[in-house]
Amino acid sequence: MTNQPVNLEQTTAITLPEVEGLPSVSVSFQKTQEGIARLVEAKYVNPSTYTELEFTYGEGYRECKTSLSNIGYFIARTEQAIRAIKSGYLLDEYPAFRKEKGLSDNAANRDAFLEAQEDYRNAVERLDQLKALETFVEGRVKIFENVTRYMRKQMDLIRNSGIDPNKYGAK
Repeated sequence: MTNQPVNLEQTTAITLPEVEGLPSVSVSFQKTQEGIARLVEAKYVNPSTYTELEFTYGEGYRECKTSLSNIGYFIARTEQAIRAIKSGYLLDEYPAFRKEKGLSDNAANRDAFLEAQEDYRNAVERLDQLKALETFVEGRVKIFENVTRYMRKQMDLIRNSGIDPNKYGAK
């Protein structure tokens, strides 16, 4: 696993490497970044810009929702892998380790033994990365939901104001 920091605010894709029998995870943010870059335009929405902005934000929203479902799947797979790794070590290697070191069987010793196993640490790190990514993408979904709700309200205000958008709309 690499410990290189990733700026999710500016990246258009992220890939988490393969871990102990789990495939690599790739998540695209291209449409999401395009929508985020155009957020300020929602402030000045009018009938002539509404459909294009709604499409852009909708594409970002769909990309985020697809990413969330993929991330959720990989979280479940990673949790399953962690349980398998953990049970393998605890059933196969931990009793001999405990006997060799003269340790009693308690949660602290089991946790310390597991933390010494690189594949277990890598799988836990993958799970942490996926959960952080999930939280980030959930935030993006909320942004798109809020901006489209705002734009719809703005369009309702324009429509109900009695002003002719063809006469006074932005050019």
